[in-house]
Amino acid sequence: MDVSGRPTVTLDSLPDELIHLLLHHLPPEDTLMSFALTSQRFHRLADEPLLWRHHCHSSFHYWDFSHEFPLQNTLPAPEVDWKGLFIIRKRRLTQAAALFSKIVTTRVDRLDNMERIAEMGYDVKEFLIEQYRAPDTHQDFLSRRYYAQRLLDSIHKEIAVRVWYQQRFHSAMFECAAAPKQIERCLAAFDMFVLHDQVGDIDEVSQMLDDMTTRFRSLYPQLKELPIRDQALTLNGWLRENKLTGLRDPATNYRNIRNCLIGQVLRAENHDSIPIISSAIFCSIAERLGIDAHCCLFPTHVYVFVNLDPQITIAGAPITGSYKPEMTMYLDPYGSDEELSISTLREMLLDFGFARDFERHLSPCSPAALILRLMRNIHATADSVRQNHRRELTELLRGHPWTNMRALMYATEWASLVLSGTAQHQRVYATLKDLSRNYPEDTWLAKTYLWKCYPSITDDHPILLDESDPGEYKPWAGLFLTPRPHPPLDVSPRHEYGSTDMHFKIGQVFRHRRYHVLGVITGWFVKLLNVLHPEDGTHKNEYRCFYRCLQEGSIDVDIAIGPMNIEVIADPTIVDPNNFPGIGRYFKRFDPETCLFVSNIREEFPED
Repeated sequence: MDVSGRPTVTLDSLPDELIHLLLHHLPPEDTLMSFALTSQRFHRLADEPLLWRHHCHSSFHYWDFSHEFPLQNTLPAPEVDWKGLFIIRKRRLTQAAALFSKIVTTRVDRLDNMERIAEMGYDVKEFLIEQYRAPDTHQDFLSRRYYAQRLLDSIHKEIAVRVWYQQRFHSAMFECAAAPKQIERCLAAFDMFVLHDQVGDIDEVSQMLDDMTTRFRSLYPQLKELPIRDQALTLNGWLRENKLTGLRDPATNYRNIRNCLIGQVLRAENHDSIPIISSAIFCSIAERLGIDAHCCLFPTHVYVFVNLDPQITIAGAPITGSYKPEMTMYLDPYGSDEELSISTLREMLLDFGFARDFERHLSPCSPAALILRLMRNIHATADSVRQNHRRELTELLRGHPWTNMRALMYATEWASLVLSGTAQHQRVYATLKDLSRNYPEDTWLAKTYLWKCYPSITDDHPILLDESDPGEYKPWAGLFLTPRPHPPLDVSPRHEYGSTDMHFKIGQVFRHRRYHVLGVITGWFVKLLNVLHPEDGTHKNEYRCFYRCLQEGSIDVDIAIGPMNIEVIADPTIVDPNNFPGIGRYFKRFDPETCLFVSNIREEFPED
């Protein structure tokens, strides 16, 4: 009792139920490190599976697939080591934070450390998103954002490649119609290459389609009582009425790369999409409603094939199967509310010059054929951008347009190689070369998937030899060496070049005297040239300094420029770090007081 005679309430006097409730509001780290160590009773209460299941759900949103988290959620709490899962997640976050700090501060073991983080998968996604969104007040926010994005992108790519890799070994991949859910995931895999820190991964695309289905069901509760034909027409009408399929301005916007990505389409305000995505959205929702619908490929369009016979299932059937015309219907979610007659489609095929083989074009397509069609659309957009210089066609919901476009072209390389049923040796070589130059952090993906797809290809394979660069580039060289051998850093101290004319420093912002574009100096090199001296007509060997730079708005990272074209600027108001893709590879932050980017590459340029 206290001095007033009232009984004193201690924690130990509280019933188990109340303590258990309090533990839900105590930081789990304190429960582990303090509360659980005070007594045997408290240790027992702190070991309750329901408590740690709560902490696992409330502390972490994303889970790596290796944990089989959806399956764990279906099991009774005592059958899962929830406390152990929580501790594993916390340890991985601690490891990731230590590795990331090294990645940002030093080149030593950088790729090895990036690979170690990337292999943790979704267990470190939230940590990387936090780094990607580092505030401008952080002393090295540019570096943190850059490396966090590279790691996030690599983790997302692994998920995409895994989806394609799993489909590679399905016999139905090339010869049979697939369930729309399967196609939905294969299409959403392209979004993963440009997802960055946004919502919209493969599972979240499926969730968005689930939500759309729920909305539709709530509006048409008696749908199941209608004939299948009327169900399909009702769904098609609802999608088109709500502008969830189709394109508002095809004349100018058809080639927008966003229209090719199902995740971007579902997340965008106007939901514009090309026919392949419109049809895939219809089929995915139809499957959730119990309607057997599939995409079928026309020469210049994608329509929907609906099976009206409840006695047969199309998924898994050969794509050239015979279907009774009276038991099928065709829809165009992209362009029409009405059903398309089979006679109209046959006439269209005749107009295209297809006098035979109607069945192939009027039957459900295989996943491989659909993905190949999408890849062609992505390449067509890239060609249109190059030819017409229309940057607006490359703008997605997040990321720099040119960086995203390059990433999607890279995605088509991976999809082609992983899904291909035949060896493509030259493409393997090109992809590995692209990886080594632009995406070195993806080396682990090549080890995990590409090598398994093409084990017969070796560095000395005659098709892989680069005749223009013989003996210097070996695609698989060093891929499986752990730890990776590190060449010595190429250090460039200024004092070694004596009186060499070096006017500018790394981090200075300049305007090109001839082209009037902004750039940032990211490095320099000295070259011995035979220079003509006009005063006496003699030639002398002299060292001349040239500068490497990043150009505003460009994704090229190794542009060389002479000092005569550099006009340093001192006005920080015209400098926007966001306009320089990849700036965090070289710099920590921008200092407006000096109008300089603060170097993060002093290991190579110690005197800059």
